[in-house]
Amino acid sequence: ENVTFSTSSPSSYSGISAVFCALNWTIQKEQPELTPFFARLVSKSKRCHQPFVMDLQTATRLAREYDNGHHQQRNVRLLHLSGLIFHQSRCGSTLAA
Repeated sequence: ENVTFSTSSPSSYSGISAVFCALNWTIQKEQPELTPFFARLVSKSKRCHQPFVMDLQTATRLAREYDNGHHQQRNVRLLHLSGLIFHQSRCGSTLAA
């Protein structure tokens, strides 16, 4: 329900929007037993209470700019994905498999 798809050029990410927020990974690192599931980490991350929507084309452009500026010694490669699967354990996913 957080990702909206619409038709656009098959070779671009334009027209695909996603909801983002800043996760507080410190919560999970310090006491992983309090956030065993991703959804719990999202609910405990204060900056996720006000998520923002961004066009995926903009998000990928910004990520590439960051990679090019901060990781010049590394060779950043683009993966040509046709889809992604977000897996959360203990949610009935084994039944779907």
